[in-house]
Amino acid sequence: MRKGKPELEEIGIKIIVGCLLHDIGKILYRYQDGRNHAVSGTEFLEKQAGITDRDILEQVRYHHAALLKSSGVSENSLAYIAYIADNVAAAADRRNRSETGAGFARELPLDSIFNLLNGNEGTSKYRSAFLDTDEVQYPTNQTIHYDESFYGRCIENILKALKRMEMTKEYANSLLELLEANLSFVPSSTSLNEVADISLYDHMKMTAAFGGCIFQYLLQNGMGSYKDILWKKAEQFYQEKVFLLYSMDISGIQDFIYTTSSEGALKNLRARSFYIELLMEYMADELLEREKLSRANLIYCGGGHAYILLPNTHEAETIAYKFEKDMNQFFLATFSTALYLAGGMAVCSANELKNEPDGSYQRIFRETANRISERKAARYSENDIFF
Repeated sequence: MRKGKPELEEIGIKIIVGCLLHDIGKILYRYQDGRNHAVSGTEFLEKQAGITDRDILEQVRYHHAALLKSSGVSENSLAYIAYIADNVAAAADRRNRSETGAGFARELPLDSIFNLLNGNEGTSKYRSAFLDTDEVQYPTNQTIHYDESFYGRCIENILKALKRMEMTKEYANSLLELLEANLSFVPSSTSLNEVADISLYDHMKMTAAFGGCIFQYLLQNGMGSYKDILWKKAEQFYQEKVFLLYSMDISGIQDFIYTTSSEGALKNLRARSFYIELLMEYMADELLEREKLSRANLIYCGGGHAYILLPNTHEAETIAYKFEKDMNQFFLATFSTALYLAGGMAVCSANELKNEPDGSYQRIFRETANRISERKAARYSENDIFF
């Protein structure tokens, strides 16, 4: 039986929510619950947060192979999508330490991402913190250990908000903000064998981004059993061109900002700069709304530029190009040729996102940049010029 659009949108939201919450049990494990984090996380959501939706709970409970194998869930359970999305996100952000250890350390702090950037060999770490103050958290070389009280506060804050939320489209982005506020300085992995420079928030966010894309890709290509495609043929799926990295860039920003009268120049400069930032945020939200995705798929937004992860489907590509056309018509009508939106995209597989084979990751970003340059070189159609 063919599912209607409202039902499909509901399933898409469930995937976003389930993937965002799939690792919530890690906080419980580092606090006072030593059980498997998939089991404790499911129990926490169901019994304390009041989330009873089976599709969401199955994603949390069975996102690891060991439990999924003997779960007995249906062949189209969303747990298979959460499982594969979690694997893709984990493979992209986990790297071995040069000096390997053994086991896990609950008190392990979050490493600075700059420790390894450009061949660095830094050892700086972040203090345990929340994004509820104006104080900027800088990494330090001091010895830092995260204690149980910090994780207890994380759980308390998240539980309090979850009880007031409904697992609907309107709350999906609110859930993302909740996790960002509380888990941005929490390491995704506390394994002594891995570099702990990816936050749990970033891992949950990317899992949701991958999950949303995988669902739409399978749907648009008419693929049947999730179990068959994502479980039995997982290695083959990792090589499939499932994703589309889309990048958009606004041209003419400097001229737009600095073309102002000398009277009140500073105020005008600030206002125009702020306008561009608001415009980029609006554009990102508008495109994601059209694509039926959440802000989890917004990889970067700032400085007149954005990267968004989309499913590699004809519909997603068509929506993106239609969005560009609509925005450029708005720019022509409002600012003449002062501003122009150029977009570029590159198809990629899960393996390529983790740089397999070597150089694949750079190729993805290089291709999007080349497509943008091509669009900028031939900006307007005959009808645009006539307008």
